[in-house]
Amino acid sequence: MITIVAIAILFLLCAALTVTYIAVVRKRYSQFYCPKYSNLFLAHAYELVKFKRPSSETFLAWSQESGYDIFVLFSSWRVHLHVIDTKKIKVALCSSSLLKPKKNLLSEFCGVNLLGLKSLFTEPGSSIWSSKRKEFDPYFHTSGLQKGFKQILGIASELVESINCDAGTNITVLMQQHVSFVIAAFIMNMEDRTEFSLYTHKMANIFAGLSTRMRHKNTFWMPWAFTELKKEVLNDLHNVRTFFRNFVLSLNFDELDLRSCIGSLIKTNMEEDNLMIDLLVNELVMFFFAGIDTSIHTISFAFYELSRNEEVLSEIEKEIKSVFGDKQYLDYSDFNELKYLDNFIKEVLRYHPIVSSVARETGSLGFTLCDKYIPRNTTVHINIECVQKSEKFWTDPLTFSVERWNEPPAPFSFIPFSGGTRSCIGKKLALLEIKIFISSILRKYTIDFDKTDVSEISTKNVITNRLAKDLIVHFKKQNLE
Repeated sequence: MITIVAIAILFLLCAALTVTYIAVVRKRYSQFYCPKYSNLFLAHAYELVKFKRPSSETFLAWSQESGYDIFVLFSSWRVHLHVIDTKKIKVALCSSSLLKPKKNLLSEFCGVNLLGLKSLFTEPGSSIWSSKRKEFDPYFHTSGLQKGFKQILGIASELVESINCDAGTNITVLMQQHVSFVIAAFIMNMEDRTEFSLYTHKMANIFAGLSTRMRHKNTFWMPWAFTELKKEVLNDLHNVRTFFRNFVLSLNFDELDLRSCIGSLIKTNMEEDNLMIDLLVNELVMFFFAGIDTSIHTISFAFYELSRNEEVLSEIEKEIKSVFGDKQYLDYSDFNELKYLDNFIKEVLRYHPIVSSVARETGSLGFTLCDKYIPRNTTVHINIECVQKSEKFWTDPLTFSVERWNEPPAPFSFIPFSGGTRSCIGKKLALLEIKIFISSILRKYTIDFDKTDVSEISTKNVITNRLAKDLIVHFKKQNLE
């Protein structure tokens, strides 16, 4: 009996200390607007799980409700500060004092270090990152893209030839293999890409597993219930990393062109003439996850908007016929002439940003963001979706409109690839790839959709944003004679 009483007293004491600590932490952020929440311990995390809608929609509702350019969200003792003002976003993204977080939601919730440490994406420090970025940048600018252009165009031609006109096609599944081929060819100089494409399915499984773990209603109360799911995620991640490790070990360094992208990856991961294989694998995994999933779902969203906007589809088809004509061979400059398609892709990225936010951390000294002091070790989220759908910066932001791009947007109001010094290194590659894939398909095929199915499709968050249901496209070959 005494033991039970002692345990009960200890439990109550721990609960009281926890509640007190949470109250103290939250008081430090009392100067920021905080949306209402109904669960004292889980706070806004509970609201996100409770709502039967994508978390991005909830964030947007909170930002519109507040009218403030910064709002704070709590999850037990964790604090997340969301910024939705362009001036503050510019300062945050361009500052060298705000660093990439050492931890992220994936590692905290799932115990999975998805992208490894010291990669171009995850490196929190600035000196190591700067040297790597300087080495890689040329491959992703115009000169590098021109060299890889024919590879991407060839993969797009393979995609076009693989389309089955006899039955409806799931556009996301259609894109998976060929988008992965672009990464394999452009980053890794891989000629035999068959095995590589198999791992896009493992990537999808990893994202789905992590999303289930993060958004489940019992994610905080019953972490042991996800033991099997965690094993599956870790197993798939191990298989992906093993594939890249074997690829690295199979390289013939005597024949390797060190001026290629894979050559630069090897150079930047050498220490005292020894190749740091694990670090190189981290970089390859980073390009694999960041470069494939984002492009696949951007193209899926593009076809979704084409299914809902017949006039836009007609304008794109006219432009493609006008620019390409009956040319048998296309060059890099031809695709630069597709101005309307450019604007369409920008509007897709504005309306359907694949990544809802990017995070920074204030460090041990805190940070003054314009006129607001942010306490130390605070995670600051640059809320991409909220700023790209804010009435402060966009006219009628919840309407899909290609014509809005006839005028340039306000600085830092359009940041689907983040911004500042740490913006996405693959931005131009992704835009070129998406443009080539869409134009190559629409040049050869007319497309149709099941309108009933399209009307029922919505968006969901699986780490990145994507269509909640399959989008089935019906292709019919054009008569080009």
